Amino acid sequence: SSDFIDFNDDELADIVSILRLINTFWVSFHQTQTIVNEVNDSVFYQGVLKILVILRPYTKIQAMSELNQARDVYQQKYQKKSETA
Repeated sequence: SSDFIDFNDDELADIVSILRLINTFWVSFHQTQTIVNEVNDSVFYQGVLKILVILRPYTKIQAMSELNQARDVYQQKYQKKSETA
């Protein structure tokens, strides 16, 4: 296990699959959920935020502040791009 995340070895394949699904299909999924099919940076930032949510339960206490910082950075980027869209 790493210094940042903690999970059982038998969970690794499922976690990787879920992260791969989000990474691969997030943009397509987003397009099916809106009438505006434009893909911009805010859509990408939303996908990153989804990945961080998935990782949160596996994040070690000592790494939680770094995860929260990453979330805050991408949340701000998402909000900034959403306001200009």
